[in-house]
Amino acid sequence: MRRSKGESIDFVPAEGWRRTVRTPSGQPIRSTQMRKDGIFVTNPALRRYEPDYMHPTPVLRHGGKGDDDVNGAREPFLFAHGGKYYLHYDGNGPDRWCCCLAVSDDMIRWEKRGRMLTPGGEGEKDRAGACYGPTFYFEGKWHLYYVAVERTSGPPWFVPALPYRTGLAVADSPEGQWTKVSTEIIPLGEPGSWNEGCVCAPYVLKVNGTYYAFYSGSNFGPPYRRTIGLAAAPTPRGPWTHFPEPLLPPEEQLENPFLYFEPVCGLWFMFVNHVGRDGSGAEYTDSVLVYWSPSLTEWNPEDKAVVADASNVPWAPQAIGLPAGLAAGGKLWIAFDASSGTIRENFGSHMRRDIGMCSFQLPLRDPRVQRQLAAPTKVKNSNKK
Repeated sequence: MRRSKGESIDFVPAEGWRRTVRTPSGQPIRSTQMRKDGIFVTNPALRRYEPDYMHPTPVLRHGGKGDDDVNGAREPFLFAHGGKYYLHYDGNGPDRWCCCLAVSDDMIRWEKRGRMLTPGGEGEKDRAGACYGPTFYFEGKWHLYYVAVERTSGPPWFVPALPYRTGLAVADSPEGQWTKVSTEIIPLGEPGSWNEGCVCAPYVLKVNGTYYAFYSGSNFGPPYRRTIGLAAAPTPRGPWTHFPEPLLPPEEQLENPFLYFEPVCGLWFMFVNHVGRDGSGAEYTDSVLVYWSPSLTEWNPEDKAVVADASNVPWAPQAIGLPAGLAAGGKLWIAFDASSGTIRENFGSHMRRDIGMCSFQLPLRDPRVQRQLAAPTKVKNSNKK
């Protein structure tokens, strides 16, 4: 088994091969476990809060109709209207990424409808991409808080590059047509701050007359530090004011929140994706985590568990990304993106992703009751040496 510089690989009885990457000073960066088939499972020591159902295959695959998502379908957002379910997602096209739409009657079979937004013109903050698409119905209009990007990695994959801003488009129908209102509706943080490089992908709630945006925030890096921030506004169009500190430490390496309140146990659940490292130290989205709290504004980094990773998504060997949720039919449905190949095969995990689906029965289990949490992952490997 190959070992990278600064890396140790040890066999742990009853668990398998454990790989630990260390800094030059000897401190561990990230511990992973590798199964015999090459699947990496990060966060092996965390408790697990797994869904009741995991669909065995992707529910929406990239490609197959035009060029809108020929290189990948990722970063889903679920919403509903008029008895139909809607899915906004990032379509990775041949020359840029853009917000695309799919529609379903059952959350499993989806019909693609194509691009919903186009990039801005020269000089605009969204000239390189109008991506993703958290979408909400406020004050008689549909509000699409898209990711606005000014530059990309260039050909052939055109991966969006920092800074990531939050743009806003509005429409009378969930299927558009969308009219852009702003390319930066929630401002970036000040230079040198924890959110100077990214304020995007907000999950917006209206509570007691105030709008709250839970968003992905990061610095410019490297090293990159990612976490969840919070902003408040009197209207869904702003003006937005940042809370000064993030909701969780940047060392948690989190992105893309979705929130759900369970009245039976009196807890808020925040589903996010986690960014980990492989054995060489390369970053990629490795899992969906859930945090829980009785408060919307106070979160304990210890109160978390793994929802989905390579150990329970049968078609994804390594990269698992952004969660999106919707309560329907007595279930909390969670969409996520993942890849059927490794990150080395898919340009650092960015490309060739598809959309997966899982669900929890409602009401959600109380994670404070120990029997509702599974034990940490045990990854067995019969290839002992």
